[in-house]
Amino acid sequence: IAMAAPILAQAAAPWWTLEARPEPTILQPGQQGQIVLGATDVGDVQADGSATPIKITDVLPKGLKVLGVAGKTAYNALELPCETTPESGTSGAIVTCTYAKALPPFEVLQVFINVQVEAPAGSVQNSVAIEGGQVPSASLSRPIKIAAEPTTFGIEQYELTPENEGGGRD
Repeated sequence: IAMAAPILAQAAAPWWTLEARPEPTILQPGQQGQIVLGATDVGDVQADGSATPIKITDVLPKGLKVLGVAGKTAYNALELPCETTPESGTSGAIVTCTYAKALPPFEVLQVFINVQVEAPAGSVQNSVAIEGGQVPSASLSRPIKIAAEPTTFGIEQYELTPENEGGGRD
């Protein structure tokens, strides 16, 4: 009789996936645009923001002046309190939004940052991080293209990131 080895199941846990994108895809110097952030708990259990508040932080590059910020949950439409350091109207600010409740799996925290583009044409780096909720932190860094050219019609972005349960790279 052959003995089968037991299959070890990985414990259910929350983990983050982040996204950050400008709207329009190409920001134009002297114009207004928006940076859209999304953080999703793609794990099997909720992130507990009531125990440790969940903070999503965007370190905006110099040349993008914050005009206003709004944060909410995508499906429950709950508001997220947000603050800008230094205050709105400053180029290169840090935006932090906080969620202090339980966040169900696959609920999305969304942050909309309205900006005035003061940077010249080129590429600037945007850095986003999330922490709290008794979930391992995650971060993301993306370039933002600034040019006088209009955004063309087509696929905005296509990305595939193979990962294991828990968010580790495959």
